[in-house]
Amino acid sequence: MQFLEELGCEDIFNSQEAKEIKTMFSKNPQNMSKNKAILDAIHKFDADYDDEIKENLDEAQSQNGSNGEEQKEEQVSDEREMGIRTKNFMRFRDHDTYSFKGHLDTVRNRAFVPHLDQAITVSEDCTIRLLDLGNIDKESYKNYENFEHNYFSDGSEFAGDSSSFYSYCTLRGHPGIVTKIEVDRIQIAQEHKNPLFYTAGVEGIIRAWRVPKPEDIKQFENEAECTAKLCQYVWEAHPGEMIWDLKYHNTEPLLLSTSADGIISLWNLADYKKFEKLASELSKIENKIHSQSFILKVNGSEITPTCLDWCKMFASSFIACSNNDIAGAFDYHKSDPVFTFECKEPRTGDPSLRQVNCVECHPTMNIAITGAEDEDIGIFDLEAKGKCLRMTENTHTSPISSIAINPNGINYASSSHDGTIRFWDIRMQQLHLSSSNTPVSTSNGTKMYGEIASCHDKKFGESICSLKIHSTLPILMSCGGDSNIKLHIDINM
Repeated sequence: MQFLEELGCEDIFNSQEAKEIKTMFSKNPQNMSKNKAILDAIHKFDADYDDEIKENLDEAQSQNGSNGEEQKEEQVSDEREMGIRTKNFMRFRDHDTYSFKGHLDTVRNRAFVPHLDQAITVSEDCTIRLLDLGNIDKESYKNYENFEHNYFSDGSEFAGDSSSFYSYCTLRGHPGIVTKIEVDRIQIAQEHKNPLFYTAGVEGIIRAWRVPKPEDIKQFENEAECTAKLCQYVWEAHPGEMIWDLKYHNTEPLLLSTSADGIISLWNLADYKKFEKLASELSKIENKIHSQSFILKVNGSEITPTCLDWCKMFASSFIACSNNDIAGAFDYHKSDPVFTFECKEPRTGDPSLRQVNCVECHPTMNIAITGAEDEDIGIFDLEAKGKCLRMTENTHTSPISSIAINPNGINYASSSHDGTIRFWDIRMQQLHLSSSNTPVSTSNGTKMYGEIASCHDKKFGESICSLKIHSTLPILMSCGGDSNIKLHIDINM
């Protein structure tokens, strides 16, 4: 429509219907400042919540004849800690599922940008999409004072229903399938206004991008110009080989990558500000940032790593699992593994069942949780050189595709290509956290309190590809073969 106006041909579509369409794609910039409005409302709620607690305690103490100020402040702190989760989740409806649509093929990976209320996904359609979580529930925003709504009366912003939304920005840069995404965790912790994130593809290239805010995206901006503006630099990490996993360090500017060439590479991104921005050709910066290469070997034979993760309790260590039952613990100052251990013993003679598809290290304990091709989940003690603490068989009816540990450290979620998500208690390895809380027995004898069933449809045998639990909100994000991204809300999570 803007193009026709520039040509002076707007009269061709000067009908009422055309005006409605034009209005649909013309957003008021003032309505795009919802993140600030949310934060202001939450801060206001903080003060009101504390005052309410103090008033209740004053009344209770007056009835009991006690007025200890120190004791009251301690009780206020305890009450506020218990209520803060419910307060932060007030804009979501418990046990709801929200869908984001827009990808045209399997969605491979995902990431949250918590302080900006955003999420990022990558797909086999060669695109990267940014989602604004502030648009999750339009009805809930009515609870906020002075909040300007950014929704159309006919619901046209949604993908056909009130719980489906589109992304606010689409990025293209990879010539093929985009396999992994990882955010700069240091900048996330510092609440950088435009943090970096990294994407990897089947061509072996890693790209670094800036996260744009919704208000910074122009409706009719040229896509190539937008890509050039947001893509900061790019390098060939594993030339011509598919990158299988990508992990950013929690406290240091280090990025790990592993690919089909069997090599684990460590990239030092401390001097990223010195790198030239991407122009029209590939920026050859890999020699500047490459720090170390690692190869996983067993009895002198090289094996191919499939997944990896940084050890949260040992800043210089990481775990790499392979396409058989062997995993290795590395110190990034050394090229050889510190120790190796067997993730499991397959129950059948099929060698393909030895592959470990995912590994996650616990945020506060020295343990690693793995999910394998033969539907088993294992918990290993890294201080005891990979001693198996618990091996749970038949956790799903198809291979495990992803593990996501809750930031609270008590439970985790597992997903499978059978289309289900199950929640587990790390302490007893029992299923829990359902909306029904009605225990039933699984085939392996563990107590099951429910699951999220039929979460994603299958495509070429793949259903759920990846899971992620939000660091501060009770949101579980899943993505899969049906090209959809789903947000599952559970206050008990």
